[in-house]
Amino acid sequence: AAKAEEIAGECQSHRIVTITAPAHAGKSSFASALAEALQHLGRASRVISLDGFIHPPALRGGDFASRHDLAAIRELLEVIRSTRESRLTLEISHYNRLRREPSPKRERVNLSKDMTVILEGVAVPLVQEILNSSDMVVWINTDEAIRKARFLRDYGWRGDPPCEAEALWEQRTLDESLTPPPFSRIINL
Repeated sequence: AAKAEEIAGECQSHRIVTITAPAHAGKSSFASALAEALQHLGRASRVISLDGFIHPPALRGGDFASRHDLAAIRELLEVIRSTRESRLTLEISHYNRLRREPSPKRERVNLSKDMTVILEGVAVPLVQEILNSSDMVVWINTDEAIRKARFLRDYGWRGDPPCEAEALWEQRTLDESLTPPPFSRIINL
C-alpha cells in the first residue's frame, strides 16, 4: 500500500498510467491499490485490465504477441486519448480465467476526462502506442519464486495437473521474457 500511495502522489494529475510485468507479478493488485490511493487523494481513476483482450485459445498463435488482440488494444487507447467528451462509457471484454477466454459478457466502463485511466497487463510492452501515450509506466518486479508459486496455484485452480502447469510455466517464462520499458518506474513487490 505504501508503494501505491507513493506512486499516487506522483501521478495524481496524470491521464494514463500503465502497469506492466510478466504474468502473476502483482499487476492487478497494484493497480487496485493505486486506484484506491488516488481516490484518497481526491482523484478519480479507473482500472482497465488488458486481459480482456486475450484471444480465445482457438485464435491464439504460437507466440506471446499473437495471444492478444493488439488492434483492439490500440483502438481502446485511441478512444481514451482522443475523447473530447466530459464522460465516456465503453464496453470492455472481461477475461474468464477459468475458461481462459474473453467472457461474452462485456463490462461497462465509465470514464471522464478528469480521471486517471490505469491500464494494466502483460501486453503493455507490445503496444508502443501505450508506452508513448502513458504519463507514467510502472513495471512490477517480483521474485521469480513468488511468481511461479502464484502461477502454479492459479493453474491448479483452473484444473491443470501439476506437470502441465509446470510445463506451461516453463513455456511462459521463455515466451514472456519481458524487460522493463525505457523510462518506466520500477516497483519491487
